[in-house]
Order: sequence, then structure tokens, then C-alpha cells
Amino acid sequence: MALQAMGLKELRLGLDCAGTKDRGRREITIDRCALSGTDLAEISVAGRIVNADDAFWHAIDDGDPVALHDSKVGLASARLVLADRSLLERGLKAFATLTLQPVSAVRTNLVRDIRKYQPAGVLITPDMTQVLDTVARFVEQGGTLTLDARPDPPLALDRFDYLSSPGADLVSALALSATLAR
Repeated sequence: MALQAMGLKELRLGLDCAGTKDRGRREITIDRCALSGTDLAEISVAGRIVNADDAFWHAIDDGDPVALHDSKVGLASARLVLADRSLLERGLKAFATLTLQPVSAVRTNLVRDIRKYQPAGVLITPDMTQVLDTVARFVEQGGTLTLDARPDPPLALDRFDYLSSPGADLVSALALSATLAR
């Protein structure tokens, strides 16, 4: 039903991932992991995890996620790229059809909600407003949205609970940025 609402008869997706783990350097790198649909979109992620200590490797090797609590592993970088080719427009049209609204109203409401997004307990700084505005412009005009996180120093796993604490400054903690290209 969702495919029909988006004007699709079938969906063919490709997945391509590449990365490395280097126990000597105590790092895991995801060079690129992309999900792509011809004429729809490409969504890719990349990232680097550092300080992969024995507790981290134990958790990974033994499938013991509880062991992660003892790890000092940290996020050094992450990137999410959304390259829209028609998925955004198709999704808006599908939602408009399901809610019996014009596409323009759906888009306008979504853009307004993104720009006014203020989750409880998250510090809304000018930098956060800028990130949200970039996401809203992506919804307005399409293109390629890139979200980058480059915390310096790397954000240790034991600090991730900070990101959900009241007053958390997500943009500063993650050194988060957003760019839009046409």
C-alpha cells in the first residue's frame, strides 16, 4: 500500500558497505555503508570509533553488550548523507494522499515542525537552530543533506547518557553540522 501511495510498483535496493577494524590502533572505521534505490535516494553512513579497549572487543567477540559498560570506546566521527532523487517528493505525496491534504500543506507543516522542533530537555542553541534550518531547507527543495558529527575529544560511550539528559547541548557535544547541496 505504501509503495502504491508513492507511485511505485516495485522497490529495488542496493546495499554496499566497507570498513576496517584495527585492534592494534584500537579503531573501527566504517568507510561507507550505503543503501540506494535507483531514482529514489541514496542513504549512506560513515564513521570512526576509537579507544576500542579489551572490554569493547570482549563485548563484540562474545556478543556480550553488558561488557560495553566497562569500555572507554568513543565516537570520533560520524556522517549521514541523504541524497534525494525522488523519495522525498514521493513520501510527501503518499502522506498527503493518506491524510487527504494537499502536498504543499504537508510540506509546509513538516518544514514548520522541523524549524520549531524543541524536544523536552534539549538545549536549543543558535547552532541547533542552524542545523534544523538546513534540514528544513532539504525538505523544501531536496538535494543532498549531509550531517556530520566530529566530537573533539571523541565522545566516550560512558558520556552518551549525557546526550539524553535535560539541557544537553547536542550540537556542541557532537560538534554537529549540517550542509545542503543541490
